[in-house]
Amino acid sequence: MWDELTSGTGSVLPVPSAKGLRDQRRRVGCAPMKAFFEVAAGALAQPRTPRFGPYRTLSFDGCSSIKTPDSERTRGWLGRCPHSGYPQIELMTVVETGTRAVIGAVFGLTREGETSYATRLLHHLGPEVLMLWDRGFDGNDFLAAVHATGARVVGRISQRRRPPVLQPLADSSYISVIGSVAVRIIEARVRVACTDGSGFDGPYRLVTALLDAQL
Repeated sequence: MWDELTSGTGSVLPVPSAKGLRDQRRRVGCAPMKAFFEVAAGALAQPRTPRFGPYRTLSFDGCSSIKTPDSERTRGWLGRCPHSGYPQIELMTVVETGTRAVIGAVFGLTREGETSYATRLLHHLGPEVLMLWDRGFDGNDFLAAVHATGARVVGRISQRRRPPVLQPLADSSYISVIGSVAVRIIEARVRVACTDGSGFDGPYRLVTALLDAQL
């Protein structure tokens, strides 16, 4: 990294030792990397990048198994991991699905939960966004918060939920309501045959704020 930073200066600058760079990085802290991320992160979609109608598609993507150094400092912040494992942090990102570009990211304690971290990223959403998510994000309050940004949603919901059938539609989906948000529920059975001869067969339930079944 030092060679890349100083490649245009010739041999004018002395080369610091690895320990010297490490010590300086610790002294400066994470602020420069945070500032760089905020400048570099963002959408990369080009006119040819696939969209869903007028919407650009984003997705929440998280990970709760990122290990950190097993030191007194990190244990004091994150606590001990069960079974004497390394302390772990939870990462939550908003990603542009067409390019995999990271739009925003937050991280912290694993016990806080996915939707709590995702709520901190809602300022990246807007009326031009179709938000995609997997199971675990379909809580009433969180769905209402996403809806309030103007973004539309397509995501999986738990099989345990029983949203009311308010209006059946021609494509076998139906209009319903979750909390205070009018939604359309799409139910399907997915069958997948794998190349090794195995297969998967299971029900899927999707919730979307796109109420027009023609979309």
